[in-house]
Amino acid sequence: MREAGRNLVEVLAIQQTRGRTVELRQACVDATGGHRGGDTVDAVDELEVQYADQAAIHQVHQPVETEPDGGGVGEFDDDVVDGSEAVLMHGVRSTMAGVPADSDEKYDCGIEFSNIEAIDIHTHVEVDCRGHQAYDDDLVAATRAYIKMTDATAATVDDLADHYRRNNAAAVVFTIDAETGMGHAPNSVEDLIAGAVRNNDVLIPFGTVDPWKTDAVARVRQLVDVYGVRGFKFHPSMQAFEPNDHRFYPIYDAITAAGVPALFHTGQTGIGSGLPGGHGIKLRYSDPMLLDDVAADFPGLTIVLAHPAVPWVDAQIAIAAHKSNVYIDLSGYSPKYFPPQLVRAIGRQLRTKVLFGTDHPYIRIDRWRRDFDELDLDPEIAALVYKENALRVLGIAR
Repeated sequence: MREAGRNLVEVLAIQQTRGRTVELRQACVDATGGHRGGDTVDAVDELEVQYADQAAIHQVHQPVETEPDGGGVGEFDDDVVDGSEAVLMHGVRSTMAGVPADSDEKYDCGIEFSNIEAIDIHTHVEVDCRGHQAYDDDLVAATRAYIKMTDATAATVDDLADHYRRNNAAAVVFTIDAETGMGHAPNSVEDLIAGAVRNNDVLIPFGTVDPWKTDAVARVRQLVDVYGVRGFKFHPSMQAFEPNDHRFYPIYDAITAAGVPALFHTGQTGIGSGLPGGHGIKLRYSDPMLLDDVAADFPGLTIVLAHPAVPWVDAQIAIAAHKSNVYIDLSGYSPKYFPPQLVRAIGRQLRTKVLFGTDHPYIRIDRWRRDFDELDLDPEIAALVYKENALRVLGIAR
């Protein structure tokens, strides 16, 4: 109880410092029924300028995250991300982030799985059609520096689709709603889904909900029933919550009832690296042992532990081996940096429990695949890792 109280105090403190800007923005959106009007945009612009000094204060104290969310030291090196492939945008500002895209067509998967070579279970869309980026400017700049990304034009969900089409692979796409934890509204989930609808031959959309918002359960149902998302992404460190806190269990109930998987960031994150205090991001929220509780309490929920969970890799392996509803995605690291015990587990007890993932745009699919081919693994494992295990997680019948 003492720990839960401290978590709530942290969130309330975050909300108190940034509350007026968020509430005013949301009020303008609500007043227009979620549609973008010129007068509304002008009004919100004026309010955000008025409270810009408050926003600057938030940058230091909030538990924030920019989510390439990948693994730890050594996960990237100079040639992992080429500037021409980078899709982060720095300095773009939109006051109407989160406004629904023009199309609310429900996603229907059109992927011919027998014709593709791989399913990337972990990719990020971090800018929407209105130019609003997923993370604040400080995190974007720090992430670029950490990964050694050069300046590049922002890519859209359509750019990501084209990239995977060229590589004869499908991709699960998502963003993160961590507005309470970050004080920064996410790029539009509806826009991301609309892009997946346009590119349903190659993309699979996951939804996201801010676990601290009172409408989180209703939002899960809306994203599944109205928009057709095929799973949900959480980032406990970025969203500033302990996933085994029972206050969040109704969210998992709704996801379980929908019959779709939940993917959780685990382990260290590259986001916030090099910033004072890691930009307020707390790694303890992403200890996979917290998800062991969730997996035990929700045996009907398929859970994916994202990334090699440094420094808790041994625990992660044990959980995935122990519980049939838990899987591990291998994103966020070039395979040449995988911890040796994870490589051994991939070749033995976890051969049906690990999933191909890159963390695009932070690691390119061609580099990941080349480095994976260099591991000393049975060639038959590749088919499981690249596609077969993911089909099972996604509930796709062959």
